[in-house]
Amino acid sequence: EDQVVKILDELPLGITVQPFAQKLRQKFTPPRKWGENEICYFASFNQKHFEEWSPKSLEKGIGGSETAVIELAKTWTTMGYKVTVYGDPGEFQGMHDGVLYLPWYYFNRRDHFNIFIQWRSSYLAPYVKSKVFLADLHDIYSPTDIPQKEINAVDKYMVKSAYHRNLAPNIPDNKFMIVGNGV
Repeated sequence: EDQVVKILDELPLGITVQPFAQKLRQKFTPPRKWGENEICYFASFNQKHFEEWSPKSLEKGIGGSETAVIELAKTWTTMGYKVTVYGDPGEFQGMHDGVLYLPWYYFNRRDHFNIFIQWRSSYLAPYVKSKVFLADLHDIYSPTDIPQKEINAVDKYMVKSAYHRNLAPNIPDNKFMIVGNGV
């Protein structure tokens, strides 16, 4: 059992992306405690994305929310943080500008995180153990989309503007911070 993850790491990408391999990785990866200077950015929908993306995508063009993740993560490394982004980097998984980009299925929900940021949602907030849980919202949303148990578990919702914040008048102001894309 202690060799399963090591074996999966040696297999070709075409095999490790298969559901059976993803389930094995999630089952046999032991939980770890993240350090005080570590940030986990979960930039995934817990499944394959519409397109693979990583900092290499900036060369050909990528969406604003993806660019924001790339730029924020890179900036945090200059501030002394170790940042891991779980997304869908495809063949470009690995270290870029000091940030570790890994496939979403490498994410271990049983870890004990320091700073945890969930991209575009907060559905993991009640289930993830972290000192700080941030939800980085990029899209138009309805307050009915965010259940009270998530609101209670989130430390801050990062929104892009005052207008974006005002979409959820039922959530207290102290739960929000305005962070423009990539700022």
